[in-house]
Amino acid sequence: MRTLYGRAGAEAWMPELERVLKVFVHGMIRACHRAFHPNGPQEVLDLDRRVFAVLRTSPEGDERILALVNVAPGTCPLAVSLGACGLPGEGRWCDLITGKAWRAEGGALRLSLEPYEVLWLTPEGRDTALV
Repeated sequence: MRTLYGRAGAEAWMPELERVLKVFVHGMIRACHRAFHPNGPQEVLDLDRRVFAVLRTSPEGDERILALVNVAPGTCPLAVSLGACGLPGEGRWCDLITGKAWRAEGGALRLSLEPYEVLWLTPEGRDTALV
């Protein structure tokens, strides 16, 4: 019987397949959005000590993506003051990875990040998830 990593069957290669597919999908999303261009400006935002936040802007300045990463082992509720970042403070924001959406109200986007969760947020009207 053929084995991979010392285990037999599908369970041996499923985690590796999931990892490869995740990297592939993230690469596709990045290729479709100019805000991920290496020459575009990036601004690190101080939102919460448990969250790494970067505002990415396309070189032309016409696209912005708010990248949020919970670097903590616990859930992190977060309120992002969009106006302070120069972003639209009303309307829906969509995660490019999952397509999940949140509504910004009163100039703030309120959401909760699961442990180690990654969100790439863009205002509605842009492409949403590829998956």
